[in-house]
Amino acid sequence: MTFSQKIKEELCRNEYDWDQKKAILSAFFKNNAHIDIQENLLCISFSIKNLLIARFILSLVSEIYENNGAISYEKQKSGKDNKSITLNFYNGFEIVVADLFLDSDPWDWLVNKKIRSSYLAGLFLSSGSVNNPNSSNYHFELKIHNEMILNVVNKIFKQLKIVLLQYKRNNVVTTYLKKSEAISDILKLMGAIESMYEYEDKRITRDFKNQNVRLNNLDISNLKKTVVASKLQVDNIHKIKNSRFYNQLSEKERIYCELRLKNPQASFYELVVLFKQNYNIEITKSGINHIVRKIKELIKLFD
Repeated sequence: MTFSQKIKEELCRNEYDWDQKKAILSAFFKNNAHIDIQENLLCISFSIKNLLIARFILSLVSEIYENNGAISYEKQKSGKDNKSITLNFYNGFEIVVADLFLDSDPWDWLVNKKIRSSYLAGLFLSSGSVNNPNSSNYHFELKIHNEMILNVVNKIFKQLKIVLLQYKRNNVVTTYLKKSEAISDILKLMGAIESMYEYEDKRITRDFKNQNVRLNNLDISNLKKTVVASKLQVDNIHKIKNSRFYNQLSEKERIYCELRLKNPQASFYELVVLFKQNYNIEITKSGINHIVRKIKELIKLFD
């Protein structure tokens, strides 16, 4: 089971109030279904592979409209494994159209955060996906098939101060996020709390491992640089000791040469400590670096 499927199954298991159920149906039908409104009939047709989601959507329709005496409808299933579903509303379909904003903009109805969250959940059930946080990149997306819904989605994310990226292909707009924190916020907003905790746990574990790898690589890189630099310093000291320039060095500079030859891989900090322990001489890392540069400059005079 993919991580997206886990999220969708969690959304199907959640408890919703009356308006939340309508919000889910509104988003799901408007973005996923073919809606045909004729003079005496409302026909809603959609195909869905996930049987749990299909049962969930049909259960919401049943809960809201089956006991409404003003509304009558029938369900039809077709296609392979009955994955194509058609709902034909004969009487009172005007109520359904108005309830679910099938031919109007739902934005003014979505001022309530709880309803807005369920609307996003309905969109995610219809066309959403999230990459597994163990994968190499973080990715959340919604495929939007309706211009009115696209405007609603943009407004919702603008209020959340989350920047959506978008591209259009074959009249379908894909809106997506790459920031892990924003993806976690959206999962929480939709009500996928269990999935959000799993996502955060995997994300933190993965980021921690990646950080350790980067730090280890950095340590190895720094160690290589230290070894190369130390070898160069030792070579320069051997050259300077066998030249007339050695007598031009100060006492502190000669002490550095002896300490470096005895401790070829010591860091500048370790040399500072050795100066103090062995000779009771105070010197800074900057002071040692100055000596190293002076010896390098003297070596240039050999050419």
